[in-house]
Amino acid sequence: AHHVRRHSDPDLPAVDPRADCDTVSFDQVYPSGVSLPPIVTCTGTTSTMIQSAGSTSCTALNALNGGAGYGGRADWRLPNLRELIGFYKYDSATTSLDTALFSGPAAFTDRWSSSVILPAATQGLRVNAQMGVSSTGTNYAVRCVAGGAYPTAEWNDIGDGTVRDSRSGLMYQKCSFGQNNDTTCSGSVTAVTWQNALGYCDGLALAGRKWRLPNIAELVALLDLTRTTTPYIDLANFPGTPADGATQYHYWSSTTAPNNANYSNLVSFSVPHIAGMDTKGNSVVGSNNYVARCVSGP
Repeated sequence: AHHVRRHSDPDLPAVDPRADCDTVSFDQVYPSGVSLPPIVTCTGTTSTMIQSAGSTSCTALNALNGGAGYGGRADWRLPNLRELIGFYKYDSATTSLDTALFSGPAAFTDRWSSSVILPAATQGLRVNAQMGVSSTGTNYAVRCVAGGAYPTAEWNDIGDGTVRDSRSGLMYQKCSFGQNNDTTCSGSVTAVTWQNALGYCDGLALAGRKWRLPNIAELVALLDLTRTTTPYIDLANFPGTPADGATQYHYWSSTTAPNNANYSNLVSFSVPHIAGMDTKGNSVVGSNNYVARCVSGP
């Protein structure tokens, strides 16, 4: 496996060819200052490893080049779920990566995040454009991130049926479709088709704002993995969010699956994962019903 250097910076220290290119990263800056330099080329075969080994592999980059780190940075680590989700794209039928920035494995490769399910922490979150929960002892690919810790959730209940995410500036509907937009989200959630969820959010009259169905990254942002019981969402700010029981509750996103535009992506807050559901095939339109919560802004 091979490292590469950022071609726009001739002053970077020499890179270590032992490191896997799939443990390097991409050109984007997150609110926390996370920086990910672009890749020129990657050769060799992607390594797979258990989650803890992935974390060790990422932090090992910081000791390269006599302690100068990799790419001029010495703060590499395994990305958390939200950072890893932000790495994927959803507009291609053949790859979930931006191949102009990331050479190497471009197919739907599972990669480890640092996020785990509490309290046992024996299951972690992996991402391959979709997302799932697996034993932390399972082997998956790894791509590292450099920068400060991702900011913790900071929700602000505005008191008008909306909740603000201070990290992104987005406003979320406090309650789910079917519930009353009151302080406790009284009433019951109503499952609807994807088309009806899009229409509901587009026509929502709440707090004088323009609403829409959230994309997959905006929906994943609602996951609260500090919780130890389902549902994995901040119930103080989003009361009445249902947990799975006899009925499984998934929330619609506006994002279609990158390898099949007939499928739209959903998020479960009970067993955190992203799933795809056929919403546009003539035989299924109107037959698949799930929950909706709207977003506005920024």
